[in-house]
Amino acid sequence: MGNEKYLNISYEELENWGVLEKVQREKEKDKIIINAKYPSPEVIASIKKEWMKHYNLQDENKFKIWLSSSNLNENKFLSLIIRNWIWKEWCKEKFKDKLYDYFVSKKSKLERVIYSLIRVKDRNVANELYMRIKENEEPFWKIAKNYSDGPEKYSEGRIGPTRMSDLNPYIYKLLEISELGQLWPPKRLNEWWIILKLDRRIKLELNEDLKNNLFLELGENYLNEIIINK
Repeated sequence: MGNEKYLNISYEELENWGVLEKVQREKEKDKIIINAKYPSPEVIASIKKEWMKHYNLQDENKFKIWLSSSNLNENKFLSLIIRNWIWKEWCKEKFKDKLYDYFVSKKSKLERVIYSLIRVKDRNVANELYMRIKENEEPFWKIAKNYSDGPEKYSEGRIGPTRMSDLNPYIYKLLEISELGQLWPPKRLNEWWIILKLDRRIKLELNEDLKNNLFLELGENYLNEIIINK
């Protein structure tokens, strides 16, 4: 006997456990891909190889240990990764004409930046430090190292590369409109006065990994719409 006796689960229970939406999404996925083309044995072998490489499980013994610890056998494992592959391929076909516009809409948040930051509690101190930098009396890095009150002092004020979407919203707004090398006068941020400078923007390339991530995001957005409109 398997685990069937444990599967008499109500929607209320799923909701209480916080997994109802996840189950609904997976059910909708199955409806969408039910008639999708099944990959050939060669493609399946490639899917498995790529998966094992991604998770550093190329060693067969390590892979078998992982299967056991995950309560999976080879067939169950293949079913899972093949289903994920079919879903990804469906998303690629469905949203191929929307990908570029979606990329452009998210580009500013996905871009990474390197910037310099000084933070102090006293406004007068912030103004004095700003003028020293502006008048080239001392370089930014030296003042950050000697006077900044945050952990950035240990990196001479330099922060990054970091994704724009991970920034504090106020710092995000300032860096979004900054020119390279632009020095911002002291700005209030919570209990701090900050001095900010954009050092570098790292160009975002629409490579295959990013394409796949965006296709899957579009797929998740599509599932959201289906569930909301039910």
